[in-house]
Order: sequence, then C-alpha cells, then structure tokens
Amino acid sequence: MLESVTFWVHLMAAAVWIGPQVLLPLAALPALRTLEPSLRKRALAVLTARYGYASWAALAVLVVTGVGNTFQVRSDTFGGDFGAMFDARYGLILGIKLALVAATLLLTAWHAFVLGPRVLALVDAPPEDQARAAGLRRLSVAVSTVNLAIGVVILYLVTLLQNGEFSLRPL
Repeated sequence: MLESVTFWVHLMAAAVWIGPQVLLPLAALPALRTLEPSLRKRALAVLTARYGYASWAALAVLVVTGVGNTFQVRSDTFGGDFGAMFDARYGLILGIKLALVAATLLLTAWHAFVLGPRVLALVDAPPEDQARAAGLRRLSVAVSTVNLAIGVVILYLVTLLQNGEFSLRPL
C-alpha cells in the first residue's frame, strides 16, 4: 500500500512539473504577448516566480519519492541487493533516468537563475537591445523545449520501470 502512495505522489509531482511546461508556451505566453511591455513584464515576473516555486517544490518531491521508490523496489524485487538491480534492464533504465534527471535539474537551475532573469530584464528593452533580447528569448525557448523533451522521456522511462515483464529481464 505504501509503495502505491509514494508512487502516486511521485506521479502527481511529475504532473506539476510537466503540466506548466506545456501550458506556459501554448497558452500563457501568447496571452501575455498581447499586453503592453510594462504590464507584460510585471505579469511575466509574477507568473515565472510562482511557476518557479511550484516547479522546484515538485522537483524536490520527485527526488525524495524517487529515492523512496527505488529503495522500495530494491527491497521488494531485488531482496535488498542494489547490484541485482543492475543485472536486469531495470538498472540500465534507472541509470538513464537518473542521468536525465540530473540534466533537467541543471537546465532548470540555469534557466531559472541565469537565463530567465536576463530575458525578463530585456522584456521592454530599448531598440538597440532588441536583437540581444530576441536571441535570449530564442535560447530560452530552446532550453525550455529540451527540458520538456527530457521530462517526457523520463516519464516514458518510468513506465518502462513499472513494466516488470520488460524491466526485470536480465541484460
């Protein structure tokens, strides 16, 4: 029962993490582009700050529940032997997933603390800074797109891990 609760919490945190990555570029940002620059900048600041709190909280929950889920699987399925996990496809899939989690954490931190603030600062940039602003916006979109793609791949890997018929086969 407990493993179901932690896995459910893990999935809910994943939804909180991935959902806004789809909603923001498809709905929120196009709507904000209709606002005058000063209002758009204020709205973007509030939106990105609130999204930042939610996304970092979701990532923290994902890491904690992910560790818990891994220990649960190690105990229940592999008799407490971490090495046995890596004798099956499970370990390979888990390793790839963890590498992608590390990548998304790094990309998220860079976007949240470096790139995002630079883009926000140039929302109402003077004409001489418009080319730089456009370049930073394109980079921001590219980083966000890569991060979303990584998130989608991570979700797929979770489904592979949950498919014992596939993931528990020996390598």
